[in-house]
Amino acid sequence: DLVDAAKKCDQANANIISMSLGGGGFTEAENQTFSSLNEKGRLSVAAAGNDGCYDCDHYPASYESVVSVAAIDSDKLNAPFSNCNAQVTFSAPGVDVYSTVVEDGYASWDGTSMATPHVSAVAALVWSSKPDATNKDVLTAMINTTEDLGDPGHDFCFGYGLVQAVDAIEFLAPRSCTQQSDCDDQNVCTMDSCADGRCVSTDIKNCCEDDSDCSDVVIGVCQEVSCMNGTCISTDKENCCEDNSICIEGCHCDNGTCVCCLAEGESCPKQCDNCCCGTLICAHTHGKQYSCR
Repeated sequence: DLVDAAKKCDQANANIISMSLGGGGFTEAENQTFSSLNEKGRLSVAAAGNDGCYDCDHYPASYESVVSVAAIDSDKLNAPFSNCNAQVTFSAPGVDVYSTVVEDGYASWDGTSMATPHVSAVAALVWSSKPDATNKDVLTAMINTTEDLGDPGHDFCFGYGLVQAVDAIEFLAPRSCTQQSDCDDQNVCTMDSCADGRCVSTDIKNCCEDDSDCSDVVIGVCQEVSCMNGTCISTDKENCCEDNSICIEGCHCDNGTCVCCLAEGESCPKQCDNCCCGTLICAHTHGKQYSCR
């Protein structure tokens, strides 16, 4: 049974017990076993469950001494099947996860059982960066460095958020340094400094790493935004209209472009891309004025 399996993990000196399982109710024997393992320095991790229910317990994940893992999809949204309750600790990928199956095969599966190994593996990686750390040290590092999802802070469906391996390692075992240059992580969105022989990294607010970070910046129809050296910069688009004032008579501004229908032979401005009817284009011949041809 589960109690016997957990005890065997302890006897094998396993620091982390990963459990992609669940479904049974509360038992005092299991509760006492995982509480004892926690006090001995073991980190127990279990699947939050796939019942799609809110504020419902699911064991062993819902024991206080067990880390409960919820599932999210590739958009970092809570998977509809993932249980939500007060004991959920972390979120991890659990939708369409490509993994091994029986008979030497591979398949993509959904479930909090797929999310659980992600958290267990991150915990193992973080712990390996500082082998003399305790299970509580590792858990604290992971909690303090998650990417917060859902409601701010801890919530029922996402827990503390999505685990971040590199950040947790830095939290648990920061790099040593003698000068500030030792701490430069080449990230324009962090302020790196050397304090008391340890590297300290602080996030810079409203900083961008690439153009996608600027997607929420409000700009006009005749502007485009890009990320330059950590700052979202807007620039004016060429030959763009915001209203009808720059369009020639008979044309109107439509989403930044002057749109009209000039017949063949009629004059058109050089920068006009959509002035001419049908397949006609605005062009000129041998230095003559531009016209639709």
